[in-house]
Amino acid sequence: MRKKGFTLIEMTIVVAILGILLSIAYMNFTKSIINSRLDSAASEIASMLRDVYENGNKSMDYDTYYIKISKNEGTYRIELIKKEENEKVIRGTEYKDININFYLEEKENNKSQVEFSNINYIFFTSEDGLKVKYSLNEDGQEINLIQISNKSESNSKRVYIDKIPAGNIRVE
Repeated sequence: MRKKGFTLIEMTIVVAILGILLSIAYMNFTKSIINSRLDSAASEIASMLRDVYENGNKSMDYDTYYIKISKNEGTYRIELIKKEENEKVIRGTEYKDININFYLEEKENNKSQVEFSNINYIFFTSEDGLKVKYSLNEDGQEINLIQISNKSESNSKRVYIDKIPAGNIRVE
């Protein structure tokens, strides 16, 4: 007489298949979390750059609005600042487990890295360029690419700042 139910081998096979499916889902989930952090950081920086450009262009005062990016023990603090008598933080955010690099890209895939200090100030210029400064009193160095990557450098997002058309900022 045959009893109804599952054998031990059938149950083992089901558990093994579920384990494989769960491990695949977990790997994809962690990759999507990393990608969403990169997307968020790149979109936030691009949004702040647009605000800096629009406010500076509207008032024709390119020194009033700027972005301050500071790095402290692996955490990047990104702030949109309006300089009046004091620095007034309009919007700010923090990101861990990412790297931010500045570049001046002259031709496609021909770029030179610009030094990243612990505190960086990003300004637009009256010539529609973008400059990074390490103190508010210096002239600064031109950049046109900000790259945000995860710590292992396997995934990255790029924020391009085009001179033509003026103020064009794109994320790729």
